[in-house]
Amino acid sequence: MSGVVSISYPTLVSSPLSLRTSIEQAFGSHPEALGIILVKDLPSVYKSFRETLLNLGYKYAHLPEDVKERYTDPGSSFSFGWSHGKEIMNGKPDTLKGSYYANPVVDTPDVSSALREQHREYYRENICKVF
Repeated sequence: MSGVVSISYPTLVSSPLSLRTSIEQAFGSHPEALGIILVKDLPSVYKSFRETLLNLGYKYAHLPEDVKERYTDPGSSFSFGWSHGKEIMNGKPDTLKGSYYANPVVDTPDVSSALREQHREYYRENICKVF
């Protein structure tokens, strides 16, 4: 197995459980997992969505540091919200990129508060403040 795993958007929408093997190939713990997946066959409206998101990402990245810091979540090990210089690459903080992490499916996962607290990296609420 090598290369980036690709999946079809219509399959993702209509039969997501059928993609388990592909998702495991992309994000599994084996050495060949690249941690990336390509979604193909997107509806034509996605082009405008992508452009809007990229423009907003640029604006966000250029906000003052104190504003961006309000959108960090140390309690989730920075798995939600803004992360810049928090991840370690070759023993040093990675300051060459910034990331904004969110759950793409739901803003608030439907789990018990105990489970949410036990697994903060997975079950935190999205940081949805308007900047």
